[in-house]
Amino acid sequence: MTLLESQELRLTCTALTETQEHTHLSVSFGFSGPKPPGGREKVQEVIGVRRDFAVEAGGRFAERHKAQELSVAKLGRQQYQMVLGWLRPEDTGVYHCTAGEWIRDPDGSWQLIAEKQVALAQVTVRTIAVVLSATAWLPSPTIYRGDTAKVRCNISVESTQAVHVALWPGRMWRRMATCWPL
Repeated sequence: MTLLESQELRLTCTALTETQEHTHLSVSFGFSGPKPPGGREKVQEVIGVRRDFAVEAGGRFAERHKAQELSVAKLGRQQYQMVLGWLRPEDTGVYHCTAGEWIRDPDGSWQLIAEKQVALAQVTVRTIAVVLSATAWLPSPTIYRGDTAKVRCNISVESTQAVHVALWPGRMWRRMATCWPL
């Protein structure tokens, strides 16, 4: 699956138990990036629902969860969905789902009694290529605060999404336009 930078990734995982015992499920979405030379790929946790229903994001994904760019939700009785927004090139890799079944011992400790991991998708995040050129026409060789200047921009973007253009005259950023693909 190939997505563009800034798009969102939605993955769904089905997890259920058929055990007669009273057990708890944990479901975790993981990520493994490109394999290091001569090494094995390491699966990093992206986000998961723990056996006590707590939601936690792992490693570098914790900040994105805090910024609400990453979430996990239970859909129905057996499905869990991860949504990772504003994809970045470093999100390229294989995404996994790991389901664990837990039982509580009489002493209060938790024991993992079954676990299964499946690969959900190989994701490639392409960088949006932007070419921007600007030319300014000035009414005179000298321009003063409050004078008007015309700025013409030519923007070329490889995207199916809207592109926001910002100019920073002085110290302030101002969104000047939104460009939509043809």
